[in-house]
Amino acid sequence: MTEPGEIPSPSEIRPETTQKIDFANRIIAGDYAKDYPSEESLDPKETFSGPLLDLNDEHLSQEERELVVSWIEDKLGSSAENAPIRKKYRSPDSVTKVTIFDVEIGDDWYLSKWHDEAKKESYIFWPQEVYDWQLEEGYVENYSQAEIVEILRRARERTGTKHPDDLDLDDPAGNAFVVWCAQENPYESLLPPKAAEYKWDLDKTMAYFDAGFDDPDYLDELASDFLIQDLDNAEAEKNEDGMEDVIEQINDAIKRVDNRSQSQ
Repeated sequence: MTEPGEIPSPSEIRPETTQKIDFANRIIAGDYAKDYPSEESLDPKETFSGPLLDLNDEHLSQEERELVVSWIEDKLGSSAENAPIRKKYRSPDSVTKVTIFDVEIGDDWYLSKWHDEAKKESYIFWPQEVYDWQLEEGYVENYSQAEIVEILRRARERTGTKHPDDLDLDDPAGNAFVVWCAQENPYESLLPPKAAEYKWDLDKTMAYFDAGFDDPDYLDELASDFLIQDLDNAEAEKNEDGMEDVIEQINDAIKRVDNRSQSQ
């Protein structure tokens, strides 16, 4: 057996690894009252800190990794890369990115992936209230354009909806979209003020389209109402720095919507 601090062999699974999975399984089953080997651990909710797998752990054996990854994929119903996303957080210093998966496991418990810059991922199993505490500690919900489009795409595939208005108001994807729209304009430091404003508006206007929503009424409204209005407003500001490129991007967006409409 591996001594404390000693690196295990590639085929060895440490007792603490199997204990974590055992605690997690008991939490999922709602079994909080049975005795454990230690009298100090009568309730796994009180003693289970949450981390299941840290790929930065130099003591992690290949067999341990496979065991925990298999457990995670079983609970998510897919690989972590393909699992639906509930929320994404960013630490106050922007170093740590958190992805909470939208698969309830047990009573309001969720798996999440944590990733620090220049490090490998870690996977944590916590109740929702503990994730909420992270917001009190300065974490914020944060999404990139690509991430929000992917979240919406998965929601579309999961629910079979074709029109954004048909997506349930309580769906995490819709909530994530609202949070994303309220984020700071990512182009403020990259483009002149007016160009940044219109480019950010275009991203928000096209998010559901880019995620594959293709209801004919939605496409007609998008091309003949929202985008035409954006184009008219942008052309009224065409003398502002950077607006020529944005106007071209809006025209390209209209063509893309028209092409999808005509292909149906």
